[in-house]
Amino acid sequence: MTLAPQVRDAATAVDPSLRLVNVQRANEANNDVLWVMGLWLRITVVLSSVALVLSLAGIYAVLSFTVARRTREIGVRVALGASRRRVLVMIIRDVVKLVLPGTIVGVVLTIVLNRLNAENMGISLSNAEPIAYVVGPAIAVLVAVLASLAHARRAASVQPMVAMRSI
Repeated sequence: MTLAPQVRDAATAVDPSLRLVNVQRANEANNDVLWVMGLWLRITVVLSSVALVLSLAGIYAVLSFTVARRTREIGVRVALGASRRRVLVMIIRDVVKLVLPGTIVGVVLTIVLNRLNAENMGISLSNAEPIAYVVGPAIAVLVAVLASLAHARRAASVQPMVAMRSI
């Protein structure tokens, strides 16, 4: 701030119509910009978290519906002598066959589109991106497996005659 008068004199020497008002230190000038960037970061984190929770709830609901539709089939398998473990493995395998390809396609598309976007905008991507490419899909697959396990355990514990009567 001690250099402010000399900076004003130098600016006036270059362009007499130029007036420097509200001279600040660099860290003070950046505070407003950093506050706005922090606000946008918080909004992005909140909205991303909401989107993640909604997608996980959707996965859970779809798997619940899928396993509920197969209750009769599971009852027949149990009546024919399939062990509870075998039924659980079958359902989890089917769920992984459903969820894994979609997750892989989503990650590949995200990587490709982020790279294209970064090239077009002339920005470099952060080192944290690979973590995001692994953590988000891993959470989705984990929730899918846990949801299918919970519903499969419930379906496998149904008595075969009860399952046969259900529509």
